[in-house]
Amino acid sequence: MKSRKTLVCLWVTAALVILALPLSSGAATFLKQVTHTDPATMMGQTQPARDDTSSIWMAKDMACMMNSDNTAIIVRSDKGMFYLIDHNKKSYSELPIESLGDMAKMAGLEGAEGEQHAKMMQGMMGSMKVTVTPTEETKKIMDWNAKKYTVEMSMAMGTTTGEYWASDEIKLDYEMFQLISSAFMAQMPGYQDILTEMKKIKGVTVESATEANVMGSTVKTTTKVLEYAEKDAPEGAFDVPKDYKKIDMSKMGPGR
Repeated sequence: MKSRKTLVCLWVTAALVILALPLSSGAATFLKQVTHTDPATMMGQTQPARDDTSSIWMAKDMACMMNSDNTAIIVRSDKGMFYLIDHNKKSYSELPIESLGDMAKMAGLEGAEGEQHAKMMQGMMGSMKVTVTPTEETKKIMDWNAKKYTVEMSMAMGTTTGEYWASDEIKLDYEMFQLISSAFMAQMPGYQDILTEMKKIKGVTVESATEANVMGSTVKTTTKVLEYAEKDAPEGAFDVPKDYKKIDMSKMGPGR
């Protein structure tokens, strides 16, 4: 099992980047995006370059992000629930949406153990601060007119700078999109403040480039939207398969 510190680094990297209905799920908004991460060495471990493709489906009060590693995130605001699914292990974890950002609950811990975990994470990572600055710079990206935003993130483990291009010409539930797009940041101290600040980005980020300096290592990532369409979501996209095993949130994630 990887150390907690290594797992935290993997969560940070994922964040930057950053999831069965009895009948058809019906018409939904579909977004396909690809994230490229340059090779990097972190804590003595070399990670090769990789490309991760995500498919996001959004319908009323529901969203699902399907990732290329066969994991998924489901947000059901109609149920007030967030689900993290591992299709490889046929397992899932769930958490009330209102608990996102609570480090103890995110780890599936309660009482004294939960308090200890929260303090450890706070001490290790510090509070993350995010600053979004709109600019007047615009350009055409694929079919969309986009506006540039600069994003700066700082925390005890390092800093990140990013250039985000967002367009309000893609019509969808932006609040839901921000929630599912930033879900992997929910274990970061100060998550709710992060989410509020990221809402300053108007529309959908159709292209971004970030450079993270974490514990002496540099990680560069780029993300691009490849496709946007209105079409039927796959059957069962917004529900946890009935035969999957429910496990604690602390047992989900890389190396678990």
